[in-house]
Amino acid sequence: MRVLAIDTANQPLSVAVSEDETVLGTVTLNMRRTHSQTLLPVISELLEHTETPVEQLERIAVTSGPGSYTGVRIGVTTAKTLAWTLGIPLVATTSLQLLAGNVGAADPRMIMPLIDARHENVFAGVYQWVPGQEATGPQNVLLPQHEPLAELLAGVAALRQPVIVVGNIPVAYQEHIRSVLGDRAAFAEPLAALPKTSRLALWAPAMTPVADLHDFVPTYYRQTQAEQEWRRHHHDEGHAPYVEEV
Repeated sequence: MRVLAIDTANQPLSVAVSEDETVLGTVTLNMRRTHSQTLLPVISELLEHTETPVEQLERIAVTSGPGSYTGVRIGVTTAKTLAWTLGIPLVATTSLQLLAGNVGAADPRMIMPLIDARHENVFAGVYQWVPGQEATGPQNVLLPQHEPLAELLAGVAALRQPVIVVGNIPVAYQEHIRSVLGDRAAFAEPLAALPKTSRLALWAPAMTPVADLHDFVPTYYRQTQAEQEWRRHHHDEGHAPYVEEV
């Protein structure tokens, strides 16, 4: 099975092509560039270098968030369009699980991927490799969410297990994590903060496809600032969506 995997949820852009259990090629860019201008040329070049006509793709894989609103939308919209046009399945996971996968399956510790959401808030989840389920990546221990770092750490501390933290983590957050978790916390090497869609491409054949492409939307885990402002001024008008998600 030939798979194209895409991640544009945060600053890095990562794309990979695999065939069965072999990664044919991957590109990761960690630059402040507009994903809307970069993604399609990168996909086109990677397909050319891996000698993969787009018609030979059999599955598309994408991260559905959390991360940058714009970045997540670009990746999801591109993946949906390709899957719809080619008539092939789409599978999806979170950008957090993809980061957690950078810790090898032989590591028994809990894995806490963390993305800075500013103002002492984070996107985070807790994962762990489960024997016999390695084909679809590390599994959830605590579900991904957007929350204050202090609340996340309280929940992790209650589990009383060693944890390895993955991500591009500000120094102040690292100090906070150490102050709460102490020796139970370790930090992955900086290279592990880069998403590797080569892993997602290899997980994709064993993942369950999205049931309805039209209904599949990004998972933001928080409202946009515009939605927050709208709800603040229209609190008595119910909770219908501010905008239709794409």
